[in-house]
Amino acid sequence: MSSLERPGTLESPLVASAICSFLSFVLPRCASSVLHLRMNESLMMFNSILENSEQNHSLQKSAILCLGGLLKAADPDEWTNAALSFHHLLVLGIDGKPKVRRRASSSLAEVLLALRGTESGDSASEVVFKVCCSILPAPATAIAAASELRKKKFEVAKAEAERATERALHLIGLLKTVLPTLASSWSSRICELIVGFYPLGQPLLTKHATDTLSAFLRSTDSSLSEEVLVLLLERILKCQEAWDVQDADNVLAAVFLVAEALKQLLARSSKQEYPQVATAYQVLVPLMASEKEGVVLGVAEGLRQIIQHTVTESMVAKQVSNGGKSLPKKSTLRAITVSMESLLGLRYRTVWIHAFPLLGFFLEKMGNACTVVAPSIIMQLADIYAVPEEREILECASQLEDALGKAVRAGGPENINALLPLNLIGALDAVSGKRGADVAAAIEAGGGRAWLLEVYKKHIQCASLAFFAKEWLPLANALEKRSAVAKSAGRALEAKVAIGLETQIWAVLPAFCHWTSDTSTSFPGIAKELGSRMQSRPDLRGIICAALRQLVNDNIQVSKTGNSTKPAMEDEGEEVAQILVHTFESGFDEVPEFYTSDLAQRNLDAISSYSKNFLPVLFNLYIALPPDKRGDIHATIRSFSRVTDKKLLGTFFRTVMKKLVLAAAGDTDGNEPASTEGGATVAERRCTFMELALALAGDLDEGTVPVLYKACKPALMEPEVKVQKKGYKLLAYLCTEYPNFCKENIIDILQMMEAALPLCNPASKLNRLHCIEGLLVAIVDLAGDTLAPAEKAQAMTVLVGEICLCTKEVNAKTRSLAYELLVQLADGFPQENGGVCGFVNIVVGGLVGGTPHMQSAAVMALARLLFEFPDELEETAPEILATVLTLLRGRSREIVKSVLGFVKVAIGKLGIEELRANLQSILESLLLWGNDSKNRFKLKVKVILERISRKLGFEELEAAMPHEHRKLLTNIRRTNARKERRKHEDGDYLSEGDVDVRSFATRTSARSKAQSGWAHTDFFGDGDSDDDPIHVSNRRQTRSVGARTNKAPGSLPGAASRKRARQGIGADFGEEEGDPMDLLDHGMARHVLKSGAKRAALEQAGNEEGDREFKVAPDGRLVIKREWEHEVRFAEDDEENNDARSAGGRSSRSKYARTEGGRSRMTSKTGVSSGGRSARSQKSAGGKSVVHEADRYRSKKSKGDVKGAKKFEPYAYWPMDRRMMNRRPSKRREAKQGLQRVLHQGD
Repeated sequence: MSSLERPGTLESPLVASAICSFLSFVLPRCASSVLHLRMNESLMMFNSILENSEQNHSLQKSAILCLGGLLKAADPDEWTNAALSFHHLLVLGIDGKPKVRRRASSSLAEVLLALRGTESGDSASEVVFKVCCSILPAPATAIAAASELRKKKFEVAKAEAERATERALHLIGLLKTVLPTLASSWSSRICELIVGFYPLGQPLLTKHATDTLSAFLRSTDSSLSEEVLVLLLERILKCQEAWDVQDADNVLAAVFLVAEALKQLLARSSKQEYPQVATAYQVLVPLMASEKEGVVLGVAEGLRQIIQHTVTESMVAKQVSNGGKSLPKKSTLRAITVSMESLLGLRYRTVWIHAFPLLGFFLEKMGNACTVVAPSIIMQLADIYAVPEEREILECASQLEDALGKAVRAGGPENINALLPLNLIGALDAVSGKRGADVAAAIEAGGGRAWLLEVYKKHIQCASLAFFAKEWLPLANALEKRSAVAKSAGRALEAKVAIGLETQIWAVLPAFCHWTSDTSTSFPGIAKELGSRMQSRPDLRGIICAALRQLVNDNIQVSKTGNSTKPAMEDEGEEVAQILVHTFESGFDEVPEFYTSDLAQRNLDAISSYSKNFLPVLFNLYIALPPDKRGDIHATIRSFSRVTDKKLLGTFFRTVMKKLVLAAAGDTDGNEPASTEGGATVAERRCTFMELALALAGDLDEGTVPVLYKACKPALMEPEVKVQKKGYKLLAYLCTEYPNFCKENIIDILQMMEAALPLCNPASKLNRLHCIEGLLVAIVDLAGDTLAPAEKAQAMTVLVGEICLCTKEVNAKTRSLAYELLVQLADGFPQENGGVCGFVNIVVGGLVGGTPHMQSAAVMALARLLFEFPDELEETAPEILATVLTLLRGRSREIVKSVLGFVKVAIGKLGIEELRANLQSILESLLLWGNDSKNRFKLKVKVILERISRKLGFEELEAAMPHEHRKLLTNIRRTNARKERRKHEDGDYLSEGDVDVRSFATRTSARSKAQSGWAHTDFFGDGDSDDDPIHVSNRRQTRSVGARTNKAPGSLPGAASRKRARQGIGADFGEEEGDPMDLLDHGMARHVLKSGAKRAALEQAGNEEGDREFKVAPDGRLVIKREWEHEVRFAEDDEENNDARSAGGRSSRSKYARTEGGRSRMTSKTGVSSGGRSARSQKSAGGKSVVHEADRYRSKKSKGDVKGAKKFEPYAYWPMDRRMMNRRPSKRREAKQGLQRVLHQGD
């Protein structure tokens, strides 16, 4: 500061600018008390600098920062002395220089924010308001004055108006920054001045005013009065310049300004009837017809916000009169509805994908009154949805269905059914006499709305079960009778349609049972009908069971957890996953507010009172059905057992256990049982009653546990696979659900498991693993008085060893569970026992097992643990690696295969230093099998060496490699160089814009690997991929080789071609190495069809347009291959042209590429030319040749074609093809593929 006060300092602009720049950084960091000492002198000095530095912009900007820093630190009580400096800063905020203006605006905002809430802040806000009063009205005054003048005076007035407009624009820009920091009383008055720009009709003023007001309203400090907000809405909605769709930014700013203004207006006032609300819809809705997608999206979002704040329950309740049955003609809600209904006009057809969600949201906001307020919208949506052809053409079919579904949820099935009756009986009358192809049209012509049942099924929520029992159940019964009458009269089609419609009605029942509002009062009236239909109608049995489970599970969830948003309780039956057809998936897992614990308990009491009726029926059905169709019944029994009275449930359980004992006794005695209840054989009967016992045991007391335990003990020793699996399933349930019983009987259970191990079938391994899981948890938590420490360690070692052995199982589920158990046990192993390292020491003991199978399993288990816990095993991993490598010196190929997989994991997980330290020992052990081609060991060793080279480098690997094996390293180097060279030559990489056409299985595998990181077949499979699984699992760029659109598998040379072709075929059918396709998976079957269609489309697109697309190299260059330069020119005689397909009696399948520049290109898959000879011998007997390419006509000196001497006119050539005369249209179409383009180019 002293330097600035020196007389000669200000005379040097550079020195003054440097000092001010330094002070601009120092002053904000100085204490206020220090700045107060010389506040007045400093302010006067900087005012003087700013007055005398108009031409020095750098000095001016630095001085502004210094002045702003001083004003922020000024004492509010002595603001009078700083008022002049503040005014000076305010004037600079509307200066003509943009950088000075921006710097002054930011400084003003900081000063006003520091003064906020004080009297000085109010005084400063008043100063800003006075400046606004002198500048903002000036453009309107100048424009009005100029409009009354003529000629020369008009030009002068026009120039004055332009200057006034410019100053106003500068001030608006300043206000955009400082307006939120002003006192609320003054900011509201300034906004009123800004609103005055809209009637002027000046686009630039309108745009800046809109931006400033939008920024102010979006700030948390906006507090405009009701009068100003009404004035703002009135002015902006009438301003045509604000809604010019050519200026998308201006329109979007205006839209969100209106939305925010309406939000604040309705929040500050209890009045709902504002004419500006309806006007806003009338102005914004037509903007949806804009051709600019950005405008459409912005307007749709703005309308959604306006609907959110303007359509409320209180507003709807006030305006819907006559007991909620009608809407007054002159009301805001009716005007809003008319505007929203116009979105369904043909004018907005192209934006229906955005309009349908808006309409759905609008109907949802109105709730039950939507059928009264907007019946025409619902009916028009239904009319569009009712036409299947219309839905197929529309790209927004899902949005349409969602909008209609929101109407169903909001209005309820009762109101929607009154507005859109199903009219199935009338539709059935129209079907009479029609044939199969006309059934759908006849139902539609008859006024039937069977399609609406599917919408009900997906979107009903919190409906009334009484409505279903009163309205739709009689309709279903009538359709059933109609079907029986039609069938007896010989009208098979009518009978089939009637029974189909009845089934569709019943299919909606699970939706009615989801959070139904009247279970306690309505279920007794429908329970008898449900039980009767369950017994008499097998086709409806699954639907009814799903509905009953939905009722029970929903209420159990609420009664146990209260009104929360936890997901519904899951059934634990073995075959629940098989319930695919009748599973109800509504997607509404949130518990409604009215669904309290008391209501849920009343509902459960009503359902429980009918358990004595439903459970016997379910038992009889379960016993009578074959095992593969019991999934629904078993899950329903399990659900009902949770709400049944304990005494009654105990009676049922004892009955089931008696029948189980009788079945087991019959098996033991070898006598033919008197009854075949539960199955034709003894094993089937035992399985049936064990499953029933398990279904009933879920809610019994612990007194029944010993009974179940006694029942499962003989089943473990049973050689019959089915019985053994059920026995292990029962034991697994006891070990996991009753840990206290497991701890008390741990010795007996361990002895029984040890005795049953030799008889355990591979199919039972999965359930046995579940038993081991529960036993291990019990052993870890067990006190020392039951098992001695040595016995505990021995038991744990045996069980862990069995888990390790299961990693060698063929069944993928068993193998995956074994790996998962290893990880969970290691993660939860007590720290006092060593934690992860302690558990690994137990697994390491398997390396000295008595069999190669056990040693191999231990190596695989260690690989999984090292993969999961590399940090915890950082110190012990080198020792484990050294121990495992010694196994390579044995002769067991099973062990060697596992060790090679372990080395793959170790290379990826060990650090570089650890890997470098163990490199010599790794190479010595690996190279023992480097020349053994059996079991692909040689290839596996090569892949491992390549991974080491990627991590450490070729030079370091070559230095450690023995001399006699360096040829292998040279081969790896050459192979990689060849791959890279071929990759860039063929453009075989995923550049930007390429389509990822991986198969479903490949993509799914990539996702699962990215989530879990572990894949058994990547490390221990027989594949020869040289990709590192550890890195592949974390990237998504893996693609099926040979599946690209620009290259067929057959075009690849030699073995690589055959390999890629096999992979491409496997990818189409969702197969991966080691993971065959599940033919029973419906999702996979659907995807195979889709992937086949997509691949055919991509291949066709590649044939038609592949030549037009150029590859992009990694460095961004275009890779343009002129393939015609490398092709052999085909020459044919006129006689040979008569049969271009013959090849010595064989059919040569040729592909005809499109003509480029009059040149026809032809490639043959068989290597035989089109004329039946090789390409080199295509000459006539006279030695002449005919070349059908454009090169012979291309001019060497200029562009275009030249005829030349003794040549024909330039022409396009298309060879003859016998398929053109084939009787099959597909063959003719295939032969003519591309011909149209040749003809166009030849014109």
